[in-house]
Amino acid sequence: MKLNALLFTALSLSVVSVAQAEVKTNGFYVGGAIGSTGVDASSDISINADGLSYKFIGGYQFNRIVGIEAQYTSYGDINLPADKNTWSASSTAVTANLGYTFDSGLRPYGLIGLSSINLNEQKETLVDDQGIALRAGLGIEYAPAMLNGLAFRLGYEIDYFGIQTQYSLFGSTVTEDVTYSISSLNLGATYKF
Repeated sequence: MKLNALLFTALSLSVVSVAQAEVKTNGFYVGGAIGSTGVDASSDISINADGLSYKFIGGYQFNRIVGIEAQYTSYGDINLPADKNTWSASSTAVTANLGYTFDSGLRPYGLIGLSSINLNEQKETLVDDQGIALRAGLGIEYAPAMLNGLAFRLGYEIDYFGIQTQYSLFGSTVTEDVTYSISSLNLGATYKF
């Protein structure tokens, strides 16, 4: 009988302590994500993404609303069939992470910042395959208090950038300014210290 009372007391205390746990709203965090890659161009270039995107995430959350985040993203292979060319694109971004952390641990957020993009093209068709891009994104994160800093997120990020493209047309070399966007719909996890 005393054992049952002791177990009931211990269980009651653990439930109370979980109920009183608070969501971590500030601190350093690290994580990763995996997802699909999308690509688009402002001209009639035939272009498609092939493969998965991988993302490494690090940042600091100042409070329930504002954080700063750095991301490294590998977008997988992007194929340009007309040029018989492939990009192995990657980017490194620094963004503001703006949202709101509710007491339940749910946090809708938006990202805005800059990224350094490297297209790593196999066949040289661009004037320069590296540049600066505008990074934007939206997502939702869930960090229940009982997991003590572990969060799961679903996000969509996109890099917008312009690059000069060169191609041959009737024996002449044509240079054209093209705006590209490379995006990633991803699912990931982070841990806040």
